[in-house]
Amino acid sequence: MNNEPSVAAGGRGGVECVCVVPPTPSAWVGRVEHEDWGFLMSAMPFDTGPGGLFRYCPKCAAAAMRAVGSKLLRCEACGFELYMNPAAAVAGVIVDPRGRMVVLVRGKEPGKGLWDLPGGFVDPGETAEEALAREIREEVGLDVTAMRYLGSWPNVYPYGGIAYRTLDFGFVCEAVGVEGARAMESEVERVLLLEPADVDLGRFAFPSVGRIAGEYIKNIGPKPQT
Repeated sequence: MNNEPSVAAGGRGGVECVCVVPPTPSAWVGRVEHEDWGFLMSAMPFDTGPGGLFRYCPKCAAAAMRAVGSKLLRCEACGFELYMNPAAAVAGVIVDPRGRMVVLVRGKEPGKGLWDLPGGFVDPGETAEEALAREIREEVGLDVTAMRYLGSWPNVYPYGGIAYRTLDFGFVCEAVGVEGARAMESEVERVLLLEPADVDLGRFAFPSVGRIAGEYIKNIGPKPQT
């Protein structure tokens, strides 16, 4: 598999897209420590900025879209502004009565064959909690009964030749019958139940999800002797 960046171009409806196609996550998983996200972002071998995404203005169709800062595009002809804000995504740590964590093996790219936690993107009109409960039900067939917020981490999600910036919200979830979790969608190849000590954070498809899993594991670790 070729993991080197390449350039793709296309257009529709008066908007021409020119973007950098990033390597698959397996190309960079494990290169840097999950704890150093800032370094990871700077070490990414592709441009995640919005400057190369749009050339033509979606309002007036002039070839005048220019990057203004790290997340704003502005048309120099009509003044139209397009903000490239991160998309909201969620991931959940679910454990069975024995304390084993639900870990998914991804069935599709990006990150096919690598690990993930149940979760996905937040749909318009949903809260993060509603989105996570829906995704868990769709992916592994479990109904969430309670959840608590764990934290949030930025991520880059490569899909369709575009590196989407996301902000991933992590939760610890409770559900009935966790031992019966099973793959419900083709996006999930397998469902694993792993002891926290057996969870290899370097095998997660996305560093942000590894951070969520790692934060949970850190919080349940052995208490210092007094």
